[in-house]
Amino acid sequence: MVRSEARIPTPSADRYAKQLTDHATHMGARSEWAPPHGVVEFPQGGMCHVTAGPEELVLMAEAAKPPASWPRFRPSSLATWNDSAADTA
Repeated sequence: MVRSEARIPTPSADRYAKQLTDHATHMGARSEWAPPHGVVEFPQGGMCHVTAGPEELVLMAEAAKPPASWPRFRPSSLATWNDSAADTA
């Protein structure tokens, strides 16, 4: 199982959660929103749990396995990216 969580500080979490679940439905996912919790079920598999708190929006995405299209990051590639970003600063 692959799992990732994001916490987004915002006083408008309820509004953003509703927009996110509505948008997911328009994009072909099945979603439900019953404040303060919701879920998005993706057609390719996996889901995202949405929770709107008073000061943050919490997204917990999970899937049985990562999609084949996900890039494979190696620590060395991140170091190279970090070095090139520092060069442009």
